[in-house]
Amino acid sequence: MSQPAQPCLICSSPAHIRREMTYSYVECQRCGNFQVERIAIDDVPLPLADDRKAAVASYAVRKLQDGKPPILSYQFFSDLSKHELPNPAELADNLLLFLSDRCRGRPGAVLSVDHSNPVIASTIGAFNEDDVFWAGRELRRVGLR
Repeated sequence: MSQPAQPCLICSSPAHIRREMTYSYVECQRCGNFQVERIAIDDVPLPLADDRKAAVASYAVRKLQDGKPPILSYQFFSDLSKHELPNPAELADNLLLFLSDRCRGRPGAVLSVDHSNPVIASTIGAFNEDDVFWAGRELRRVGLR
């Protein structure tokens, strides 16, 4: 029997969380899969209350995913203030890279982008769905359709 969704330890989106002695294992629709060390859970107020910090953390977690869930330590959360979301040009570039990855080398492929999909926002480093929509509109404006 599946556990009911709980708030993600980073962004408060619906997530499945399995708590064990040394780690909590999180499957979040926005952040993806990751683990959080128990010490970080005990010492950092989670989920993150600051929406910008949560967006930065979610983006960082997506970038850290390379075949296996990253392990987030107290240091990860301490260093968040040193990181930023991408600037507008980088955001548009990230959306273009995301779309390129989705079309799997088929430049003529027709893709649909649901700007409200939280996976896209965290993957490209958008603060929210409005930023995803903006990046898509900018790509169309410069002729990338």
